[in-house]
Amino acid sequence: MQSLAESPDGRLWISTVRGIHVLEGDSLRWFRRFPTAFNGAAVQAIPGGVVLAISDSLLLMRGSTTTTVNLPHRPGSEIMSIGASAGGDIWVGGRDSMLYHIRGARLVWRGVIPDRAISIDFDHDGTLWISGEYSLVRLSPERPESPVRYSETHLLPRLIAGPAFVDREGNLWQ
Repeated sequence: MQSLAESPDGRLWISTVRGIHVLEGDSLRWFRRFPTAFNGAAVQAIPGGVVLAISDSLLLMRGSTTTTVNLPHRPGSEIMSIGASAGGDIWVGGRDSMLYHIRGARLVWRGVIPDRAISIDFDHDGTLWISGEYSLVRLSPERPESPVRYSETHLLPRLIAGPAFVDREGNLWQ
């Protein structure tokens, strides 16, 4: 399992290397199946719905409406992680260290961050925290072009390779 999210209607969405599953009550079914193992899938709850990431596309599902957002494709740019702010903005991390900011169904910013984004989360102040393979990156949504990177020089282990988690009080755990 790579990620899971619950949509407002109570369905649980699960991404794995083989596809995206949906659990409705006691029934688990495929939503999208991949022919071979694939790491470019993620799911994330958003206000009023859920966003599914498959390769280099996002499916924004709110109620009975589904909107597709295609991200600029480059070889090796598969989506690795998704984060959603309290205001509904979506941030997407790619395998190639690209970071995308989507507002509504529109790409409003993209740039390179110092590491691949394993997970994306927000603290109580709305600051973006990106857990990477080799570092932790702090990013202000108002100034995404100025990331702050924490790594071995800040006493973090060489290989983090795990998700960050923000609890109900807005504290970041790595």
